Amino acid sequence: MSDYLSEVFGDCGLFAARFPGYEMREGQVALARMVDEAMRSGRHALGEGPCGTGKGVAYGVPAVWHARHRGKQVVIATANIALQEQLVGKDLPLLAEVMPWPFTFTLLKGRNNFLCLDRLRESEARGELAGLYDDEQDRQMRAVLAWARETRTGDVSELPFVPLPQVWSKVSVSSDECKGDGCPFRDECFAERARAAAREADIVVTNYHLLFAHLALRRETGQDLVLPPFDLLVLDEAHEAAEIARDFFGFSVSAHTANRLARYAADLGDTRLADRLRQRAAELFDRVAAYARSPLYRCRLRQPGFVDPSALAREMEALAALGEAVADDEWRDREERATGRTA
Repeated sequence: MSDYLSEVFGDCGLFAARFPGYEMREGQVALARMVDEAMRSGRHALGEGPCGTGKGVAYGVPAVWHARHRGKQVVIATANIALQEQLVGKDLPLLAEVMPWPFTFTLLKGRNNFLCLDRLRESEARGELAGLYDDEQDRQMRAVLAWARETRTGDVSELPFVPLPQVWSKVSVSSDECKGDGCPFRDECFAERARAAAREADIVVTNYHLLFAHLALRRETGQDLVLPPFDLLVLDEAHEAAEIARDFFGFSVSAHTANRLARYAADLGDTRLADRLRQRAAELFDRVAAYARSPLYRCRLRQPGFVDPSALAREMEALAALGEAVADDEWRDREERATGRTA
């Protein structure tokens, strides 16, 4: 065991001194040792432990040590709010109390978890905050407005209730709705303040949706637009990450979508492409249906790449090229007409 892990987990260590009757748990120590080695070497590691292992503390101790002693910024991504709250409300405060290495941590949420002052102002100007709700919505809105005058963080979790979507949507925005640098409240923005705090923190706790949104945008832009730059990443409940990752890095297609695209191709004047799209889609989904009926589908380890979507993908790429060509032609026509009028 690394010396600092003995100092924390050992029979005469920091936990033993802090908690009378403390007994070292071998599973927790083994997990902490594995996490420490992965953080030192830069290699991936996969750990598993039953309930009661104390996984948050097991990976939290190495995370704190490497943040403070090696200057590494750590992101811990979790699958759900309950895990985030346990980390930020229990595990990390416990480590801050017990460990002799001062560190900072913060919870970073999506923009729609924060009060938006600009949206609040717009809703007030349009008269959307009073007289348009049933009794429960009206009660909640009054409570939200009273809280909005006092809050220092704008975090919806401060409210003693979960606001109805019809209420919260009047005072919050999504990332797509945010005005960004054009917002008159940019300097007072609660979401931006939370991001600024995350940039300064040693450990940032977030969720999988924000993590994969960050990675997807980074792949496209090369910039850290959602999370701050980080050196070490811990995935808690990692078995739940794949499905969310697919939403950001994969794509989906349905028979309905393929037929709609075929109609679009026909509208653009390429009936042969439309026919090929319908044919390729029918072939693909016939194979999918046949696989779903086969014994292979019911195996624990399902067959990867059981159908080849490349034929349909090629026709969809052809449609995209056709759409771009038509758009270019329309743009040139508009330019020529505008030039003719000017002349």
